[in-house]
Amino acid sequence: MKVVFLTRRMNLKIPEAHNKIAMNMINALKLTNKVNVDILNVRTPHISGWRYSPYILPYFTDPLSLYVTLFRSFISFRKSRVVFHIINLPEFFGINKLLNQDLFKIVYTVFYPYEYLRTQPKIVSLFRLQVNKTSLVDKIICFNNDTYNYLLKKGIDRKKIIKLFPPVDTQLFHPIFEKYRGELRQDMNIPQSKKVILFIGSLVPERGVFLLIDVLNQLRKKLNNLILIIAYPENENDKILLPKVIRAIKLLQLQDHVLLLGKQKDIRKIYSISDLVVLPFLRTYWITDPPLVLLESLSMGKIVITTPFGEARYLIKNLENGILIEPFIDSYVNMMYNILTHPDEYQDIARNARTTAIEKFSLTTIGREIYEIYATI
Repeated sequence: MKVVFLTRRMNLKIPEAHNKIAMNMINALKLTNKVNVDILNVRTPHISGWRYSPYILPYFTDPLSLYVTLFRSFISFRKSRVVFHIINLPEFFGINKLLNQDLFKIVYTVFYPYEYLRTQPKIVSLFRLQVNKTSLVDKIICFNNDTYNYLLKKGIDRKKIIKLFPPVDTQLFHPIFEKYRGELRQDMNIPQSKKVILFIGSLVPERGVFLLIDVLNQLRKKLNNLILIIAYPENENDKILLPKVIRAIKLLQLQDHVLLLGKQKDIRKIYSISDLVVLPFLRTYWITDPPLVLLESLSMGKIVITTPFGEARYLIKNLENGILIEPFIDSYVNMMYNILTHPDEYQDIARNARTTAIEKFSLTTIGREIYEIYATI
């Protein structure tokens, strides 16, 4: 079987999570050793100023590669099935016109959660063009129940929609890094006696960073040996919001309890030095659902506290493989205090988190599931 992936070229305008998930899907399929993979990178302007072009060629970063890949695909068609898998391109549906479905099979992967689609008119109008042309699409892969139900509502045949988890490299994000915990803390000048709370993600209010700062202010009254690490990706929104975060920290006199870190080359080190990962989303995350940081945290075998929004409601079984709490300050303070003062009582949650990652969204698991999708069309 031959598979041609069409995905955005990797660039800073696209959320890092999208880039990671796209590459993880490709790597997951390669691990099956059952397919021959080609990758075509597509360039699409930032969505705010985007206009649809009926011409296909300008989309490709290397137009020659398009022709070479199509030629090789036609040759491969004589021997085996050829699948074109389009990842994270809701505004790019014209490829259907270029491909003959009698020769090739077409699979779409939709990243955007329903809530994002619902509130973005331009994305939705383009997405509906895809929906209207689903006679030319064999399968649509999505990552959460809300988007699955949205597709059904728009008239997509239930048999065409497959829900998977975004894959994570569980060998890369592995608890083995815990053995370097002491060295890593020393490198960062964090005393071994400190309890480290970790927040990873954008500084937008919807991700709950300001709520977490208020939680820390209350928690330090009970437990003073605390450090909150805020690791943010330094995107355009973060540059605007960072002064507000710093102001909130200073207003509560938390400078000695908060460590602000920008984009990290190896985020696993930050996971490893933490005692607790806290992701207090105030609503379903609009970039990816479930959030990649949640999946990576589980894969690292960390105890994760998050809110019961979006796909976390189904992935996390409360007090089994993670902890779900409504975004209220007192609720977070009490639970975080219990975990940080009695960590041994919660180690089963950490072990179950790792098991969940391996069973539900490892590269091996998702690669096998994607291959099975191809095999059924």
